[in-house]
Amino acid sequence: QEPHAENLCAYKQVLPMIRVDASRFGHRLDEEFWPKVRGQLIEMLQSAFEIELESACQHDDTDMETREAALKLLEYDLQFAQGKIQTDRLALEAEIQADRGDIMNALEADRQELHSERAVLEVDRALLQADRENFDKELHARHCALQEQCEADKIQMEAGLQVEREKLQAEFAALEEELRKKVSMQEERLQSDQRALEEEKDRVFCGTDMSDVLKLNVGGIKTVAVKRSTLCAVEGSMLASSFSGRWDESLPKDTDGAFFIDFDPELFLPLLEYLRLQGTRENSMPQEMPQVPGRESDFASMLNFYCIGPTQTHIQSLIFKFLQPAISGISVSPCGQIASRTALPHWKRAFGDVLLDRTTLKSPMRIAFRMLAFGDGGGIDDQCGPHVGICDGNVSRADDYDEVRKPEGMYTFRALDGLLMAPNAAHIVGANPRVRVQVGEVVAFIVHPDGQVMLERNGELLGLVFRCLPEIIRPVVEMNYDPCRVQVGS
Repeated sequence: QEPHAENLCAYKQVLPMIRVDASRFGHRLDEEFWPKVRGQLIEMLQSAFEIELESACQHDDTDMETREAALKLLEYDLQFAQGKIQTDRLALEAEIQADRGDIMNALEADRQELHSERAVLEVDRALLQADRENFDKELHARHCALQEQCEADKIQMEAGLQVEREKLQAEFAALEEELRKKVSMQEERLQSDQRALEEEKDRVFCGTDMSDVLKLNVGGIKTVAVKRSTLCAVEGSMLASSFSGRWDESLPKDTDGAFFIDFDPELFLPLLEYLRLQGTRENSMPQEMPQVPGRESDFASMLNFYCIGPTQTHIQSLIFKFLQPAISGISVSPCGQIASRTALPHWKRAFGDVLLDRTTLKSPMRIAFRMLAFGDGGGIDDQCGPHVGICDGNVSRADDYDEVRKPEGMYTFRALDGLLMAPNAAHIVGANPRVRVQVGEVVAFIVHPDGQVMLERNGELLGLVFRCLPEIIRPVVEMNYDPCRVQVGS
């Protein structure tokens, strides 16, 4: 009995734990898993019962009453556990059913809320769709209006451009016609000038021959007769150029029509004898220059003036640069060798940096310029510079502040057409204009101590051009249009 009592006590100690576990399981059961849990619980209890029964049988196989009592007690506990489990199950089902109702109510409320929000969204969608349709219509209307406006502007602009085009075409035609007329007038003027030059040549050289006999009034003291060929015996000399026949009308004459030679007969007649002998001797035989005892210096000065004899090689060349200008519109290269016109308007000047007293010259002085570019006055303006030459050393007028040139103090040559310009027409000697000069050619002025000036082009002597020059002089360039450009010559 003692082992049976111990087993019963142990069972009673285990049974509450089983009940607790059954209660815990009952609260955690779900309606879907209840049969499975219930079966597992029954198996567990039967297994525990069998184990307890075997243990009881092993201790006392003969004690049937005890076993029956234990079995009844176990069956009672089992029924109690089953009833408790059933009660818990029903309570759990009721709780689950209540929770399900709450959940279904909550879901229904959420569904109703979602349905309301969906209805609101549908309304918003309809509004947005209507706004989009209105926007599309407005955009289309604006696009059409803008397109129509662009078409109208295009037509208006094309009409305006057509009017401007026709206006420009008319202006261009007028300018072209004006240009054609001016070019035609210029051509006619050039042809007229050429005819006048030919007529002048015919008039000057008409009846002119190297065998002509000319009367010379030498110093107002003696009148002699000499052939033209004698006076032209030294080619390139100023005497030969003066009596070539071209300038006969401009050379000074006395009342009887004899050419006046402003030198003492004691000086000029030995030169005349030298020229006569020069024409009669062979070129291979050297001709000695005569001497004038006691007046060697005066005789040499006369030879320098006429550029005859050894003095021809003693013509000095003036070395100078252009001064940097103090005005706008004229630029001078850093080396001072090139002067350029850079802007309009007005006549402007670049001066040489050397002042020359021509009365102190021992021999003629050569002042040279090279033409690099002519001014562009529209292609037909014969007033275009540059003008090159000599000016009064006391003149510092770099800007005339006028489109009309001021000639005071200027002794210049216009390269474009060969025109000579001086403060007074009486200062110009010989025909005017002379020959024109091309770009790249060199123009030089040979200044004599007595104030007379000869013109030279590319080394070819063209005769006297100026007289009565001021005592103090310096080189000058006058320019009115760009791109006038002149270089110091050599």
